[in-house]
Amino acid sequence: MDITHVSNSFLIVETATTKLVCDPWVGQANHGGWRSYPEFDRRDLIDRVRGADLVYISHIHSDHFDPDFLADSGLLEAPFLIKTYANDTLRRRLRALGARTVIEAEPFTPLEVRDLRLVVVPQFQTSNAGVETDLDYDLDTSLIVAADGQVFFNQVDNPMAAAHFEAIKAFCDREFGPIDVAALVCGAAGEYPQCFLNIDRKAEQARIIDAALAKLEASLRILRPKRVFLAGGSYFIPGRLTELSRLIAQPTPDQAAERCAFVPFVALEGGRRLNVGTGEVAPDLTPTLSELGQVQAAHAAEPYPYEADPVPEDDQLDAAFARAKAALEAMLAARRVRLNVDYEFRLYDELTEQRARAGAHRKQLDLSVRTDAETVQPTKLRLHLDARAFALCLSRRQSWNQTISGSLVLQEREPNIHQPDALFALNYLVADTPS
Repeated sequence: MDITHVSNSFLIVETATTKLVCDPWVGQANHGGWRSYPEFDRRDLIDRVRGADLVYISHIHSDHFDPDFLADSGLLEAPFLIKTYANDTLRRRLRALGARTVIEAEPFTPLEVRDLRLVVVPQFQTSNAGVETDLDYDLDTSLIVAADGQVFFNQVDNPMAAAHFEAIKAFCDREFGPIDVAALVCGAAGEYPQCFLNIDRKAEQARIIDAALAKLEASLRILRPKRVFLAGGSYFIPGRLTELSRLIAQPTPDQAAERCAFVPFVALEGGRRLNVGTGEVAPDLTPTLSELGQVQAAHAAEPYPYEADPVPEDDQLDAAFARAKAALEAMLAARRVRLNVDYEFRLYDELTEQRARAGAHRKQLDLSVRTDAETVQPTKLRLHLDARAFALCLSRRQSWNQTISGSLVLQEREPNIHQPDALFALNYLVADTPS
């Protein structure tokens, strides 16, 4: 078995007769708030994935499910492997793109495709923090690949605790044998701490990196793979908010290798290929830009997609916000979500960190949610964002989740306590019909 790591979670797994492409994402994601690196010539990537026998899409987030590349590359001709979801949005979107075959796999049920044995691992918990929520999502997956007498575990973004890694190791030992290679995430990609204005971001960055390394070490001591590489989390913020990239809390591969020296690390990202049997690493694809500073400079002036829209008038924003508030309140009541949050939306014609800190917004809209009688002190959440992005989120043309996690929203939170539902609830702050 050979494994080529392009960037982020974009992997190519090959045997003598089968080519599996995992999460092929290149370019923009999260409504322009993230960009992949290293960068490659798009034609080289299309040539490299040509003739794929199977495409695995771990989940629907745009840094894993990239409709443009799927269409451009011809991958829609291949069968797709996804988990069976209660919400079949991913399957429907693949079909709408033109995918001919979508294989929906039950969790922990081995599936044979040519000479590959594949197992889709479901989501166990909502976030890496393991915080209890009322708005849980069946979203992420991981993948186990067995072929040629070798076993590869690809965690992708799937958040897991120690008990979940123990379950995966036990399953692999029972069904396939010890894990030869693991691709593990180290640190969760997201908006914290770089987008939070009222905290010590450097201190929080250091704390999160240390915690991520500790969790990686604990996970590896459970899984005990013969080799490991980091996959997922390699991205930067382009455009006028690009300076936030320096505060993203992602450990480097060197930090991970030093912390977890008891397992051999292999450096693959950027188009290198690992032969799982021999451990040999060789070049496969050549990036056009590989250093973070290079790609940041190349995209520092890149506009965000929402900037193509006209700036909405105040009365349009007020009307859409009123309908969206009613929709959110109805959902919270129906699902009995426990939440006490005061939201303050500060809207800008062109958001920058300097304008947010100076209070130079053009409009403010407020929303108070009171559904948890046991909470005395509500959370105060101030969200700074472009008025055009706000309007697109209200109209469902843009996702709240990906706009926020894509670092297009600057935040102030009091107290500074992670409450997943405070942000998950915003996915229901949408007007009744798309505009």
